[in-house]
Amino acid sequence: MILSIFLIFICLAVIYGLYIYQNEKVKILSSGPGEYIGLNNVELCPKGYYCPNYNMTSPIICPKGYFCPNTGLKIKIMCIPTRYCPEEGMDKMLNCPMGYYCPDPGLKEPVICRKGFYCPSENMNLLISCPEGTYCPYGSTRPNICPIGFYCPQNFITKPYRCPIGMYCPKERMVKPMECPEGNECDEIRIIRRKKDL
Repeated sequence: MILSIFLIFICLAVIYGLYIYQNEKVKILSSGPGEYIGLNNVELCPKGYYCPNYNMTSPIICPKGYFCPNTGLKIKIMCIPTRYCPEEGMDKMLNCPMGYYCPDPGLKEPVICRKGFYCPSENMNLLISCPEGTYCPYGSTRPNICPIGFYCPQNFITKPYRCPIGMYCPKERMVKPMECPEGNECDEIRIIRRKKDL
């Protein structure tokens, strides 16, 4: 008798459960990689996010150094050399600016062009050595021509050297100073006069 009542109770509970399920339209949702479970539906992972796992309830924001350009991404994509990704949630890479270079993948910031080198265009991943007769401080976009009265003796210098006393540098791009001719007096840029005229 007790068993019969118990079985009737179980049957009624199952019927009631089916009734609730049908009338409330309970949804059992599941999602795959590239998707996540939203409030009422399975949604594609939005741009700037990625969804690597099954049955995710929220997408993962793309970290710095990566970008997520499309909807439905399963993996984040590392920024390539010549570009950088400084913010979270980026859906495109930024160009490496002039005066900087981006040598490695996954950069969060561009690297300023080193002294003695120059970076003349966007999206560089290699440095160009400053040639003799020029100088290049940090962040140079072009070589600076060594001016009259100075000399630039080698690659990799950041500022020109002033012509020393007793020598002169009469033109641009000089690699080494010229000795003042014997019997003459010179300033930094020219022969002033012969000593016998003093």
